[in-house]
Amino acid sequence: MTTEKRIRPLFLVFPHNRLKTPLQVPRLSDEYQLRTYQKGDEVSLAKLLAYEGWKNDEEHINEFLDHVIPEGLFFVVHKDTGEVISTASALHHPSSPHWHFPFGGDMGYVITSPEHRGKGMGYAVSVAATVRLLQAGYKNIRVVTKDHRLSAIKIYLKIGFVPFLYTEDSEDRWSKICRNLNWSFTPKEWIKPDKQRAD
Repeated sequence: MTTEKRIRPLFLVFPHNRLKTPLQVPRLSDEYQLRTYQKGDEVSLAKLLAYEGWKNDEEHINEFLDHVIPEGLFFVVHKDTGEVISTASALHHPSSPHWHFPFGGDMGYVITSPEHRGKGMGYAVSVAATVRLLQAGYKNIRVVTKDHRLSAIKIYLKIGFVPFLYTEDSEDRWSKICRNLNWSFTPKEWIKPDKQRAD
């Protein structure tokens, strides 16, 4: 019996030298509306979570909502149908096995329903969630993702997040990702453990 090696997550961080650089939330076309969470959105959130295979039971959703900072859960709504078609969140998440920064925040849970992908919705909600973390005073902001989520990774890179090289194989993994995305591979400009910290 063999044990499969667990692939560790990828992290990206928002560089401290960009904390005061204004980020502009893009304007959506007239058929869509960007807004924050409203009571009753749990059903729509569960549906979006299901697209990515994440747990969407009541216990998990309540635990997730407990980490969202005030006015930090964003949705794009299709005006004609009222359907919630995209989401991203600004979360308080100061620690993990690979990350322990006081007052740390996550920009995460970025999902767009399949029929609306490729229209800039994921970028819009991701920028909005990042801006909310910056407005709230967070200085240590990260994204957690996986190697295969190339579309999402490209969004994070476009916003200004950079890879966090915390494992020996990080550069190799990012080399493949950058090649697949046709993105510049510049590991000397990226962040390593203990090279970026703001308390």
